Amino acid sequence: MYKWIIRPLLFLVDAETVHHFVFNLLKFNSKIPGGKRLLKSIFNFEKSKLEKELFGLKFKNPVGLAAGFDKDAKLIDELACLGFGFIEIGTLTPLPQSGNEKPRLFRLPEDQALPSRGDRDRPVAAATPTGAADHRPRPGAGSRGGATGRNAGVPSHGRRRVHGAVGAAAAAHAGGDGRARPDAHRSG
Repeated sequence: MYKWIIRPLLFLVDAETVHHFVFNLLKFNSKIPGGKRLLKSIFNFEKSKLEKELFGLKFKNPVGLAAGFDKDAKLIDELACLGFGFIEIGTLTPLPQSGNEKPRLFRLPEDQALPSRGDRDRPVAAATPTGAADHRPRPGAGSRGGATGRNAGVPSHGRRRVHGAVGAAAAAHAGGDGRARPDAHRSG
């Protein structure tokens, strides 16, 4: 069904529009009574053989969602229903900045790739919703963390200090395990 119907329909629209459509669909589904439970029943697959422990963190499976899809930490619970072993929010920056020019997300069908030129236009304070502090880890929700980046024009020699402060805040807002990815630096 996906290969012959859904995928061809999604490929009629640019990748960034599809991203926003799926984002809104997940948000809408979570407002329907039983919507999250339905997603969990379809997508969560738990097997102890899949569990991994790396760097002192336990993951329910090795498949995670990298930073970029939920850069504002608005769908943490909804994404956890899809069975990811970990969810990473961001990339967050210390100060607001304009995002990259479009297209930021595009397809390379011959390579089966979906490159993203991230849109890091939100600071930590603005990036996380008012209720983000309530995103504490829940049983079966997987690990959460945050990716951080420096603002454009900031010399790279100061990035570790910026990452430390921003990364800790990002992980805390994500309801994470108190760890962020300070190595998520990407050129501004």
